[in-house]
Amino acid sequence: MTNPPWRGYVNMLTYGLALGRGVDAATVSRRVTELMRTDVFGLPVSDYHSAALAALADDTPLTTEPEHNQAVVRDFLVRLVAELERRRPWPEPPAYAGDLHDWDGLCHAPVIGRTPASRAAFRDAFNSGFHPLHSEGQVSYVLVLRLRTGQTIALRAPAAYHEPGIDILTFASAATTRADVRDLLKIKLDPPLEE
Repeated sequence: MTNPPWRGYVNMLTYGLALGRGVDAATVSRRVTELMRTDVFGLPVSDYHSAALAALADDTPLTTEPEHNQAVVRDFLVRLVAELERRRPWPEPPAYAGDLHDWDGLCHAPVIGRTPASRAAFRDAFNSGFHPLHSEGQVSYVLVLRLRTGQTIALRAPAAYHEPGIDILTFASAATTRADVRDLLKIKLDPPLEE
């Protein structure tokens, strides 16, 4: 039996919560606040909202966690959706992790700049990890990001976790994307952006 598309989102939404006997308003409010903070949950709030609605509309059990009560999870999701609606408009993160499959379309894109940051610093700053890709005995570490402004960029990092120098690749306009990377992600690029 395959998992419904919303299952991973519901697992993220309920992770670390004691949903055996009941849920209080403070728990719901805290989780919604975490959703609004882009450094905790990495995808747009709308993705979690849509997944919660899809889960509530499905007749599949909402959780596979034995310590979670189905009725409590349903109550939590209903209250979460209501609180999300109350807090509209939702903040949009400056960037969020894209699909790793997009790397295939970006791996031959031009390098538009390099940040002196390392994978370690990037992970701490943006709550996004790089994925190892193995090819011809070499390991590349890549991350695909979708910027709030619409561009999709790929980041390619050195093998060593603390080694500086992450290349930024895209087929989008180099000047526009460099400016958006600087303004949205607040990272320096070498060579410096021409003002």
